[in-house]
Amino acid sequence: MKKVALLSAAVVACFGLFSANAVSAQQVTATRQIAPIFNQLLLLSAPSTFRPVFENVGNRGAFYIAESVPAGESAKQWTQMITKTGAKDLATRANLSPQVLAVNLAGRFKSACPTSFNSLDLGAMSLDGHDAYALVASCGSVADGNGSHSESTLIVQIKGDKDYYGLQWAVRGPASLQPLALTAPAWRERLQTLQPVRLCPIVPGESAPYPSCLH
Repeated sequence: MKKVALLSAAVVACFGLFSANAVSAQQVTATRQIAPIFNQLLLLSAPSTFRPVFENVGNRGAFYIAESVPAGESAKQWTQMITKTGAKDLATRANLSPQVLAVNLAGRFKSACPTSFNSLDLGAMSLDGHDAYALVASCGSVADGNGSHSESTLIVQIKGDKDYYGLQWAVRGPASLQPLALTAPAWRERLQTLQPVRLCPIVPGESAPYPSCLH
């Protein structure tokens, strides 16, 4: 993971086909993913062309992260990345909300690219009866070992029964010294592609594909 992709962890511890403001019809075909993350199962949809490249539990077992990128790309070199996270027991803190966490993460993006930062507020929502908040954070130019590029990321924070869950869909492109224009319909379409997003109880003894969460 590069600098901006790593920012999600800090909160709690293919551009050739897709531009930051355009969603190809190829994204319509999606497959459902279900994973047990701490106290609940997290279900979401992802484009069938994406493949998992990284999974880890860190911060002394309190933070989960998993990343997927288009087939043929890697965790180090990618044009798009879908990330899901879990922060154990974070939802038990009364002073936190999905909006606070999402805005906090966007602020970390801004600190990485203060002169080319832009954001788009998609607002509060309910996902499967759970409070959630979505926004887009964008860096016109960020640098890594391979040079500079732009990076725009859909950020969704979801309050579970005990834990917080995060979803991100990042898109990279050519570097720009100016903030990128962000178009709400395109990013809402990405959010829709991830639907349904569902949090389900973990049933003792149940294993993948976790049929209790599929209905």
